[in-house]
Formats: sequence, structure tokens, C-alpha cells
Amino acid sequence: MAHKYFGGSGEESSTREYAVKNTNRRILKSPAFETRAEVDLYVGGGRITCLECGGDYIHLSSHIGQAHRAMGNKDYRKKYNIPHDVPLMGCYLLESHRVKGAKSVKTPEGLAKEKAKLDKAMEKLCAKNGLPRGVRRTASGKFQGRYVKGKEYIVGTFATAEEAGIATAKFRRDFNKNLH
Repeated sequence: MAHKYFGGSGEESSTREYAVKNTNRRILKSPAFETRAEVDLYVGGGRITCLECGGDYIHLSSHIGQAHRAMGNKDYRKKYNIPHDVPLMGCYLLESHRVKGAKSVKTPEGLAKEKAKLDKAMEKLCAKNGLPRGVRRTASGKFQGRYVKGKEYIVGTFATAEEAGIATAKFRRDFNKNLH
């Protein structure tokens, strides 16, 4: 007879051997894991078995939040002695999250791409109103150059939009050069 945590058919001993070799499942002798090795075996497969209901999931945290609402992830971890630094997701999903993280904005390449995107969007936005970047028309009809980086810096007031644009671009370049 198959154990409820293993599923399938056949004898329990052959199922246990398969589970230990090929999956993250185990028979519970006590409700909580005793060693980190047991926890690593539990979360080491492509899917994780819910120790409450016996179902297999690629993302156990979502399942616990939906199916076992009274419990919650913290209570589940406490009940089964699973450390907080162990992700409750299958290894394939975890790897895909790591790959996405490597492509994120937080890397230098990602920051450079994001800055280029923002610059392009800003130029496109400025092209709509016909004024250079960082320039606005005042109520008196003159053009004011300004730069915003955490707070607003007024570059000056100019007679033409081009003068204001050139002065603002120079201010922006010098300001950012001094930061590095």
C-alpha cells in the first residue's frame, strides 16, 4: 500500500526508495524536520509536497496562502521546523527566479538599460511640447531651465528655449559628473 505522502501504487518500501532518490518527499516520523539535510531533501526536487494535505506544488507558499489560510507560511515553517532562508518552491521555479534576478535593473547592465530607456522616454515627452528637456515656459513668456534630482535646481531664466536647453544640459552634465 502506498503511503499518503508518496502517492502512486506499489509497495511502500519501493516507493520510499524512489522518493529518496528522485523527489523531495519523505515519511514523517515526527511533525518537524530535525536537521538541515532533511529540509534540503524536502525542498530539493522540482515540486514540493505540502505536509498538511499531501499535494505536490511548484510554489508551496502560494498553496499554503490559498488552501491553508488559517495556517500561513510562518506557522507552516514553525510547525515543520523549516528555516526562513529556505524557499518553499521547486528548484526549476527557483532557478527561473534567479535568472530573472540576474537580468534585473539592480545589475550595472540593467541600470544602464533602464537609464537609456528613461532618457529616450524623456526626449520623446519633451518633443511633444516642443521644448528641450528640462525647460518650461514661465507666465511672463520667458523660458526657465531646471533640473530635478531629488530636489529641484533652477538653472536660470532665458529669452529663448534653445539657450535654456543648452544651459540645462550643461548643468545636468556637470551635476552628474560631480556625483561620480
